[in-house]
Amino acid sequence: MEFSQEVMVSRLKGFYGDVARRQNFWIASEIAGKKVLDVGCGYGLLVDFLRRQDYDVTGVDLDEDSLTHAARLFPKSTILHLDGYDLPYADESFDTVIFRESIHHMDREKAFREAARLAKYRIIVFDPNPSPWIKFCRKLAKHVDEETSFKEVTEALKQTGLSIKRAEFLETFAFPASGGFVGTPLIPNWAWFKKMILGLDAIVTRGLQLAHLDRLFCWRFLITADKTKTAKSGYSPSFLHPSHSVPA
Repeated sequence: MEFSQEVMVSRLKGFYGDVARRQNFWIASEIAGKKVLDVGCGYGLLVDFLRRQDYDVTGVDLDEDSLTHAARLFPKSTILHLDGYDLPYADESFDTVIFRESIHHMDREKAFREAARLAKYRIIVFDPNPSPWIKFCRKLAKHVDEETSFKEVTEALKQTGLSIKRAEFLETFAFPASGGFVGTPLIPNWAWFKKMILGLDAIVTRGLQLAHLDRLFCWRFLITADKTKTAKSGYSPSFLHPSHSVPA
């Protein structure tokens, strides 16, 4: 099933908007430093979120339709039409480089080499988790997308010379219930109900993590990888930028 760009953008006003903000908070909590690059930023959700959290953030993408909507939705954010494999910035121009749901559309090795060149401290990857369960659910929903596994991403990061600092699996049912950008929304747009669903999702996800079943049932993975010098120095991101709260 295909949706127009306008319909996909409208999803941000519903439950998926709440889900996306929570995802952005998770990503922000892992950022080292203050200068950030979002590769494959799409509509610029994360870019604008971080801008409002006082980061010096730039987003890049090649999809012209997404960038047109990004300019309309977030006119104050810096979002550029650039290729993520060959960016016009000097080495270590950014503290952290982020791939938010974009690496499965890219050449992993090539993208991570460029990101490692640009990042002073850290690379963060947030991407769909194509487990057998999620693949089955996608098949039922007739949703087809490119995919890359947790193992493929971690191995590519290590081959680039990065050290995996943190890796976890997140979201059990909140994301699929939201419909994302292309699925069918199952949650009414009631503030109290959305808050309840997000809370229940957090509880169930934590239970799966404790039972070591998160890799099978969670819909997203979040990987934080540090440059070697960062890992050896015992660097903590809190020394450069304070912890953040989700904006209202």
